[in-house]
Amino acid sequence: MGDIYLFSVNGNAQRLPAHDFLLEKELQTLIESNMELFFDVEFLQSEFVATDGRMDSIGLDKNNRPVIFEYKRGQNENVIAQGLFYLNWLMEHKGAFKLLVLEKLGMERASCIDWSSPCVMCVASGFGKYDLQAVNQVQRDIRLIRYTRFGETYISFEWINTPLGKPSRIMKINSPQDITPQKKSSPREARLQTAAFEQRTLYSEITKYILALGTDMKEIQLTHNTVFRKKMNIYVLAPHNKGIRLRMRMDPSLFQREQSEGFLQCVHEGFKQAGAIDSQVIICSEADFEKAKPLIDKCYQIN
Repeated sequence: MGDIYLFSVNGNAQRLPAHDFLLEKELQTLIESNMELFFDVEFLQSEFVATDGRMDSIGLDKNNRPVIFEYKRGQNENVIAQGLFYLNWLMEHKGAFKLLVLEKLGMERASCIDWSSPCVMCVASGFGKYDLQAVNQVQRDIRLIRYTRFGETYISFEWINTPLGKPSRIMKINSPQDITPQKKSSPREARLQTAAFEQRTLYSEITKYILALGTDMKEIQLTHNTVFRKKMNIYVLAPHNKGIRLRMRMDPSLFQREQSEGFLQCVHEGFKQAGAIDSQVIICSEADFEKAKPLIDKCYQIN
């Protein structure tokens, strides 16, 4: 088991014993029923059929990325290889997943699935000593999550790794002596490259400010935006007309003055991130950025 301990301090303090689920299906059912709360992923289907097996659970995250869940009641080294197999299968059968999203969530979500970095979440009570090294060698977004169950009431999830996925590169070869790696630009990068200097500068400054909030902040570059997360996504940054759009995992009513002035907006229901009340600001100048900093700070504190 893991090295996480939970204590009851109601009366005489005592340590609660940790144990595994008796059946793998118990873990699967618990996560599927609370997937949005636990992992910010909208649950789509259990036992999604592939050519040579069934994916335990499959969902769509807040950035419209496919997410595959594989569970093991105890420690099992095969969970990573199994998840990688299903991930490769899914990339070759995108149409089957799109039909599932269309059926469950509608045309709007199905039309904007982001295939740039689909994710596998491997959930188990423990992992072998070679597992972390193995996922770091595979340039895919594979997350190792260790659960610890305490009695019938409590469960914790510990993220073991930070994925090291690197962007794909196209090699332009003119001659054996002339090999130039060229990174394929995403729509987000292309838009920033053609943006005004002030807009590119703002994007950079906001990024640096968010990352400086704490060592627990992680930056994830996606096709159309940049996501910043702790355990969950809490900021989404993207170019917007002549400014920068920043969405935050925060109830806008916490800042009534900024909301009444129209600076802080509640994201329209159809565009809300799953499982959160989303706030949004459009930052077009240094003055806007200064005005947004207290909102950014508050979002970090409450998440």
